[in-house]
Amino acid sequence: TDTAPPAPPTPPNPNLAARINGQDFTLAELDREYAFDRAMYRLVNGTSLLQDRGDTLRGLIPTLLVDGLARQAGITVSEAELDANMKRFAAVQQIELADLDAELKKYGYTLTDFRVYVARAVRVERYLAQTFDDPAMDGVNPSDWLAEQRAQADIQIYYQTPAEAALTGSRAPAFELVNLQGQPVSLADYRGRPVILNFWATWCVPCRTEMPLLQAAADQHQAEDLAVVGINFEESPSLVEPYVAELGLTFDILYDEGGEANQTYMVNGLPTTFFIDREGIIRHVQIGQLHPENMEQLLGKIL
Repeated sequence: TDTAPPAPPTPPNPNLAARINGQDFTLAELDREYAFDRAMYRLVNGTSLLQDRGDTLRGLIPTLLVDGLARQAGITVSEAELDANMKRFAAVQQIELADLDAELKKYGYTLTDFRVYVARAVRVERYLAQTFDDPAMDGVNPSDWLAEQRAQADIQIYYQTPAEAALTGSRAPAFELVNLQGQPVSLADYRGRPVILNFWATWCVPCRTEMPLLQAAADQHQAEDLAVVGINFEESPSLVEPYVAELGLTFDILYDEGGEANQTYMVNGLPTTFFIDREGIIRHVQIGQLHPENMEQLLGKIL
């Protein structure tokens, strides 16, 4: 009998994405933040943002945590200060506020909504400046300080990406792709083996960072017949082959030329990794970069 992995915490109400030190962050707020991310990325880079709401939420947690501290400290931003900081923000990003307003309207928001984003950024900036201006903080590394704040905080994440919600605990969808040698490879070829299915691209910095971890897993768990399979997103052999050679990757690399496998597995951001057990059941979906400190725990779900 297949046993699904433990479910994430049940939200106190279905409209919550997260709760940080008792402060609710709703799905509607997450949708708004995701729209901000997409609009800004399009304006600054000229291309679409390849990440999902889960990526936005994970990136936002430290900011929400510090903003909560700023609010507790009574830090506020006046309307005049907010107007000035909206202009400063546009100047730093080298964009026009009118262009940002037009881009936001594509997602159902306006510059008025964006003021929430800028006001929060100002509160966080002021709180950090106030905190680190204290002589008692001399020599304290801001990253270490933030890590300590996170460790002490009560952070509950309720949001699940579509892939996490729909695929965790279910049978891994079938696919047939082509490997580096031009030979067809299907998921069925790995039947009876635990599989790490990693979606990646050469331009993805976190993908490159985690590749040695995937290679190490392949090397260290040969006795358990672990299959590590990298599925490249819509790139040509001229990009993929030198990358594989440079990093010394020996596990299977497959081409998803048309992006069909990415769509089937509901991949909205790279890297995304699926841990599949010997029965073909997805036991964990890792959205974002893998890390050494939890790799063995994740492998334990499928070995």
